[in-house]
Amino acid sequence: MKRWKKFLVLLVGISFLIFIVAFSILWIQKDQIIQGFVADYNQQIEGEIKIEETIISPFTNFPYISIDVKGLQLLENKTTQEALVYMEDVYVGFDLWELLQGDFHIKSLLLNNGQVSIIQDYKGRYNIVEAFNELQENQKVSDSSMDYFLKKIELQNILFTKESLQDSLVISTQIKTAKSSIQSIENALKVALDLEAIVNVSQGENVYFVKEKYTELHTNFSYDLRHPKMLFEASELVVSNVVFSMQGEIDVMNDVDFDLKFAGLKENFDLLIGLAPPEVEEALRVYENKGEVFFEASIQGKSIKGFSPLIEARFGCENGFFDNIKNNKKLSDLRFLGTFTNGKNRNSSTSELNIQNLSASPEAGIFKGNLRITNFDTPEINLELDSDFDLNFLTKFLNLNDLSNLTGQVRLKMNFNDIVDLENPELALEEFNQSYYSELEINQLNFTSDSFHLPIKNLNVKAKTEGNLTQIRLFQFNLGQSDLSIKGNLTNLPDLVHQTNTAVEANLAVDSDLIDFTEITSTGKKNANIVDEKLHNFSTKLKFTGAANTFLASQSLPVGTFYIEKLIGKLQNYPHELHDFFAQIYISPDQIEVQDFKGMVDDSDFHFSGKLTNYNLFLQENPKGDAGFNFDVDSKLLRLKDVFTYQNENYVPADYQQEVLREIQAKGTLAMHFQDSLVSTDFQLNNFEGRMRVHPLNFKDFSGKLHFENRQITFDKLEGKIGKSHFSVSGNYYLGNDEKLLKQGDEIHFKATYLDLDELTNYNELSSKSTKEVDHDDVFNVFEVPFRNTKITAAIGLLNYHNYNLKNFTSKLRMQENHFVYIDDMRFEAAGGKVTLSGYFNGSNSDSIYFNPDLKLQNVNLDQLLFKFDNFGQDQVISENLHGIMTGRVQGKVLLHTDLTPYIEKSNLKIEVSIQNGRIENFEPMQALSDFFNDKNLNKVLFGSLENRLELKDGSLVIPNMLINSSLGYMQLSGKQNVDLEMDYYLRIPLKMVTQVAAKKLFGSKKGEIDPEQEDDIIYKDKSKNTNYVNVRMQGKPEDYSISLRKNKNEDKGAKGFQKGEEFLFEDLSIEEFEW
Repeated sequence: MKRWKKFLVLLVGISFLIFIVAFSILWIQKDQIIQGFVADYNQQIEGEIKIEETIISPFTNFPYISIDVKGLQLLENKTTQEALVYMEDVYVGFDLWELLQGDFHIKSLLLNNGQVSIIQDYKGRYNIVEAFNELQENQKVSDSSMDYFLKKIELQNILFTKESLQDSLVISTQIKTAKSSIQSIENALKVALDLEAIVNVSQGENVYFVKEKYTELHTNFSYDLRHPKMLFEASELVVSNVVFSMQGEIDVMNDVDFDLKFAGLKENFDLLIGLAPPEVEEALRVYENKGEVFFEASIQGKSIKGFSPLIEARFGCENGFFDNIKNNKKLSDLRFLGTFTNGKNRNSSTSELNIQNLSASPEAGIFKGNLRITNFDTPEINLELDSDFDLNFLTKFLNLNDLSNLTGQVRLKMNFNDIVDLENPELALEEFNQSYYSELEINQLNFTSDSFHLPIKNLNVKAKTEGNLTQIRLFQFNLGQSDLSIKGNLTNLPDLVHQTNTAVEANLAVDSDLIDFTEITSTGKKNANIVDEKLHNFSTKLKFTGAANTFLASQSLPVGTFYIEKLIGKLQNYPHELHDFFAQIYISPDQIEVQDFKGMVDDSDFHFSGKLTNYNLFLQENPKGDAGFNFDVDSKLLRLKDVFTYQNENYVPADYQQEVLREIQAKGTLAMHFQDSLVSTDFQLNNFEGRMRVHPLNFKDFSGKLHFENRQITFDKLEGKIGKSHFSVSGNYYLGNDEKLLKQGDEIHFKATYLDLDELTNYNELSSKSTKEVDHDDVFNVFEVPFRNTKITAAIGLLNYHNYNLKNFTSKLRMQENHFVYIDDMRFEAAGGKVTLSGYFNGSNSDSIYFNPDLKLQNVNLDQLLFKFDNFGQDQVISENLHGIMTGRVQGKVLLHTDLTPYIEKSNLKIEVSIQNGRIENFEPMQALSDFFNDKNLNKVLFGSLENRLELKDGSLVIPNMLINSSLGYMQLSGKQNVDLEMDYYLRIPLKMVTQVAAKKLFGSKKGEIDPEQEDDIIYKDKSKNTNYVNVRMQGKPEDYSISLRKNKNEDKGAKGFQKGEEFLFEDLSIEEFEW
């Protein structure tokens, strides 16, 4: 055992030593071998070979030891830097034993991860031929034997591309694997090749002749080194698992002269299906097919230095059929004969394709035709087609699974003969007498589709093209309950095909008794956008004109003039009639100009013109740039109810629902900025003016700006004049769902030099004084709608409301989403004084709305001040008896009706009041005191000042005891009064005044002797003297009251009278002068 172990160790050691020696030899010689080869080759060729580095790779190409040449490049010449060949790794393999003997013959080559780009220029020269030019001229073939055997050549992941700059044809071959061996025997090479690749043949960006075709080539050929020629033995070319035979030769030295033949013969259509695009191939594979199918092709002739080989092919079928076993539908008796050649010039200009006697028999009907295409540069197409078949057969045969219940008949006849000159289309009609004839007829087509919820019924079509005129004589169908009928024509169809400058005109007439948008849009899908509308008796005529060579010039909309010559119809939920529509719209490649667009809705009219620039942005998936729109609108008469009434609901404020606008004019611009999508929009209103009939006012000088970005609308100085009012609005409004921005809220800033609300609302003072009962809760409740966080400011120079003039009005309001409205500050000048208000409305419960005010009035003339409150359903105004200059403050909590009228019975207020230079006139209860003041004018009672702190609680006004110095004398007053004017007053009249009255009464003084305009002097109490009083109680209502002697028991119980302190009322109020 030890001997065997020693022998094994010795064997391994010797092998390792041999490997080390061979590795060392190759390491020493690698640069000399590779660099010497590169340097020698670079001296012989026009091109240049470059390498990045060489390393020893002992095992990659086992059993051979290899030199890994990294980054091998072949440049077309010695000045360019662009490589036409690049290999990531080239493994050059040597035999281990031959290396030990000093023999450096290459035994294997492995090319891994590379690209070969062959380009044919406009003169027909190939870059790879140019790179090897000098080598071909100077190469000398030795007569001595050079026999050797290159045992292994392998390619892995190599992309070969051949591009022709003449016709943009690109042949791309992605070699997955290729294995070959080369044996040199007596100046000849024997080559065996097995190759797997994916082949694409394309022209331009999206035109594929062959796409993703799996291809195999299995061949053996010999190459004569003395007379370079490749002789192919019988070989196999496999395309998508379809086998073609190949044989022939290629004479390399004679400008790469081809003489190759290809052939295929099958009893089915696999030969042709294998050459089809992948999506067509996949669709055809589902059919069982048979037929006598053949394919023959040849390539003959020189292929470089300006030469192109002749390519010819014959293919055809006899007794063929396609059978859809699943639906038991069969297309039988299929036959045709086809030929192809690239002609005498060996290029696309002389290429010709013929498919003759194409015929087939559907289950019911006929199908036959001929096709001839010559000159692929300016194709002359001759097509004859005659077909008549049942659509139910077609659906089942083609497996159109989303269509069902398909019935109907289609007949198509076509005779088409024309030249399409792609370079000079306008010359084609001058050189060729074209022939266009086709006739399409569809009868009683019915079907349902899985992609749409309504069936198509009774589709009938009659269309015909003859020469220059295409006519749609009949196109009508039913979609659910809706119906549609279309007629039209198109002139100069050949000019459109050839892009001449001849005028082309399209006319279309559309009629319908009913289009049910509700039924059409009720798809049953989640979040379906249902349009609740029906259109009755609809009719329109449309026209489009333009030069044929500009009709399709735009990449988006056709270039030309679009007309609406007629449009009438009546909508059901929008109960108005559309009529007398006309439009003329010019479309250019970058703008749409609405030259004239007018129409009527009932008896309201409109006229519109405008221009949309850079409209292509709206049609792009990721638009970038700016688009603009300017418009000019006018109308002689516009009834708001005609435009804004839908489903019997008028969306105009009640005061304006019957308004009629006349002589309207509006001008403005719209600017839109795109950055992959719409980023921002700017609207500029330059002018808006007109006049109203119901509210006999003119409006004019309207202008302003709107900016929309990030779902935020910003409006800046939207101003105008309506009648005497002149106002401006600025602010912002958020339309998105961002909680942070919604909480931050919106802003509205309103300014007006003059705002006449009476004029704007057509206020009638006489109707406002009606004694008819008013239900203050039977109105719209604003607190039932959602609120937004909004800040509102207002500044108004002069505000007229119900004939009250408020000057220098300012306010700061805040609306909250919880239905609170805060009056942070409101102040104005009115009734000769100053007024400020702060507080908040609490509408969190819309059935119980409260207002917490802090109202301050300074030096207000009571003759000009009216208060409104609820009096059993009536609006009552109080200031008829009390006169003077009042300063006061009101604080507390007021319950409001739905129309925001105070509900006094359920309100609590504290009222501080001071009245200077006061008087009471014609107050009926004063006449009850005539026995006490028989010598005084009770119709006009003067008092110097009156100060008190009142309390309104549960519908009663509580008056603490206070001293009044009046023209009747001084007295004390306390008590209360209810909202229904029920009084309970206590008066303390000095005893000496009562004595005087009684004495005068004894002397027979008469009440009638007092002048009703008499103003008695005010009598003040002498605080230095003690006074005895008579206590009088006054009860009842002004029209029904009683007088009695009684003392106020609340005072006996310790009730305090009015005591004025430092906190009474407030400091002087400030009002800022309005500035526009």
